[in-house]
Amino acid sequence: MTPQLEQCLFDEMKLLKDHWMKQYRSFDSTQIPFIEATLNQMFKEAKRIKTHALGDTKLRDTVSFSGDDASNEFIHVMCCCFGEWIEHDGVELQKALYKHNLRNTDDWFPVVLIMQQINEMSFPNEQITVYRGCHNSQLESDVYRNRQPWTTSLEEAKKFAFSHPSDEQHRQESVVLKATVARTDILWDRGHESEMVLKIGFTPCSIEVMEIAYDDYNREQNISIYDSTLAV
Repeated sequence: MTPQLEQCLFDEMKLLKDHWMKQYRSFDSTQIPFIEATLNQMFKEAKRIKTHALGDTKLRDTVSFSGDDASNEFIHVMCCCFGEWIEHDGVELQKALYKHNLRNTDDWFPVVLIMQQINEMSFPNEQITVYRGCHNSQLESDVYRNRQPWTTSLEEAKKFAFSHPSDEQHRQESVVLKATVARTDILWDRGHESEMVLKIGFTPCSIEVMEIAYDDYNREQNISIYDSTLAV
């Protein structure tokens, strides 16, 4: 990967490098040459389109999707990121990537860092209660402090914990965190899904796990859980 490409990904797009590199390194020696060559070519083409304001040129039409399914999916995601890079700069670029519709799916998407204040919070209080639905390991390892999306809505947090994950095991291992945070730790009051974007590395005034599990959520929603041990 060229220094120019790294600068674009991690300095301009503000992608979380450790998260991105973990996905990149998950590919094997048969996949990496295709991915690296395609990334470099895609960056070169995106730079040409952006520099010369070639708005009628579609980046995707210039990209080769000749790898295996996993490689092509990674390239598809990065093509979407470069598409936003062509259209936006600075904080508007980070906002566009953060709001991208692929980000809220089970498929991999880069973690995008919001590093500066976007807007004033709509709440007058100095401390705010926020919630996050996530895997239980985020609390055990303090990862939650480096995860920016939280919400003031308990119901939304429950959905992210127990409805959004596609596999049963992940849903069973999910929790809802409840935290009290300082007003100054909130960078962006998005409004959408009552989301609050918090500073990276924030320290909560208090943090706890809500006493609700996947089975409790399903009972609230009147959802039946299939039990294979009952099958004839």
